[in-house]
Amino acid sequence: SGLGDGELREAKASMEVVAEKSRQRVQGIRGRLVEGSTLEAESSSELPPGQFEWRRFQRKKAQANVRTVEDKLADKGVVVGRESKLLLTLKETGYHIQLVWTPVRAGGELGDREVITSDAAVVVAAPQGISLQIPEKVYEGELLRPQSSYFGGTEGGSTYYWYAMPQPYDPSHSAKDLQDKFFCFARTRCINPWLPDIGELQHLAVVWTPCRSDGRRGPPVIAHCLVMPTNTTVKSVSMEVALRTELNLPLFKGQTIYQSGLQGLCMLSWWRCRPGLDGDGEKA
Repeated sequence: SGLGDGELREAKASMEVVAEKSRQRVQGIRGRLVEGSTLEAESSSELPPGQFEWRRFQRKKAQANVRTVEDKLADKGVVVGRESKLLLTLKETGYHIQLVWTPVRAGGELGDREVITSDAAVVVAAPQGISLQIPEKVYEGELLRPQSSYFGGTEGGSTYYWYAMPQPYDPSHSAKDLQDKFFCFARTRCINPWLPDIGELQHLAVVWTPCRSDGRRGPPVIAHCLVMPTNTTVKSVSMEVALRTELNLPLFKGQTIYQSGLQGLCMLSWWRCRPGLDGDGEKA
């Protein structure tokens, strides 16, 4: 057409290209509002890199109709976590939970904050005994103090029942079975078991029923142990003097205090002594 090639010129944009304003990505909080549960952000897709901040606060009635992010952040509360998930503890019970998520772009620039607040407060979990431990074997007279681990609000008046059994504890026995079949000899947390007190029933089982401060009880937990006698010990020996009524002659009666399991056929030996000058007797 007779047209030659023209000269190429470079034109620069007259305005800066800015990143698009991010849309709402966090739709809610996923998880149960119960002590011991784990919460996380709920989203229809995977969240991009961002900053998490979990808070607990006492929600006021006037906050029910808030609309803006600034209104939602008016009562900041206490920051309880900065990870993507939050484990609810006893400290969070009675409080509402708020999640503040801030997206972070590749250059480090922060996007618009998104705030999600729970509709209800965190409640305490049901009372339960996590563990109950006592030594497998103890000597009589030793202090037995069960080590227990409780969960579910604040522990209240939990109970401890001790049962004596002729055989080792059968795991198939429930707390009701122990109550119906065996002798309950103590209802305190700590005991000093003595075989004369429990007879020949050397096997013990303790039933711990956890109780929350409001009186609600959890399922019982059972632990058991064997009580063994200590080495044969005579705590004291004494002699009592009485008079025969007919002949008016002295009658000597030996008295002992025995300690070590159940006393069997013990032997008393009598010796005639010749008193010395210093009061010590010479055995004859």
